[in-house]
Amino acid sequence: MEPERANELVRTFLQEPVDCKAPCFWGIEPGLTTFDEAKKAFTHLGIKLKFTATTDGKDFYAAIYNLDNGIRVSPVLGIQNNTVKSLDVGININDTYLMGTSRKWFAYSPETLISRYGPPSRVDFFLGRVAPTPIHSMILYFETVHLIVEYLGTNILNDGPGLEICPLTNKVDFLKIWMGDDPRHPPSFGVPLEKATSLTLGEFSKLMTGNLNLACFKLKEEMFP
Repeated sequence: MEPERANELVRTFLQEPVDCKAPCFWGIEPGLTTFDEAKKAFTHLGIKLKFTATTDGKDFYAAIYNLDNGIRVSPVLGIQNNTVKSLDVGININDTYLMGTSRKWFAYSPETLISRYGPPSRVDFFLGRVAPTPIHSMILYFETVHLIVEYLGTNILNDGPGLEICPLTNKVDFLKIWMGDDPRHPPSFGVPLEKATSLTLGEFSKLMTGNLNLACFKLKEEMFP
């Protein structure tokens, strides 16, 4: 595929929920897709997988794809018996997000995932406290489709008193996606939603799929010493 066409297709995969349903990324589904099929899918986009290591009986292959819109996609495939057993993807976001505009990775934004798969089975939070640029994150777990998505950034919290977070409008610097029932290096559990906020999973899901400008809530200060 011509680089311009490949770039356009990858942008579409990230922007619109047109790709196959989780656990599946760019047509690759852990547990079903063979390594040969995965290589063909990446080669079609002009991406070459490179061997990185063998761990716990799996061979790991990685790639880096730089889009022309400031986003870098870094997939890692775990291969066993010529089958993709695990798939995780890092998405570096080097752009300025303006409130009210569609994110360049909208296909993996919380409101899109909740609309597509229903309420998450778990939501966790981490808050960094080390200056000058503490990293914060929110993690959504969708156990029924073997999908985990983590949103990280230094500006996830709003300025001002209290720990207010607006997941649909605050800037995210990095996105990490895990797919499959045996994820590689999944995130550690943080403070669960029910302890970190006054919300239930159902209330959180309703908030995330409503008015994006009102999709804000506060984290409990005492839960993040």
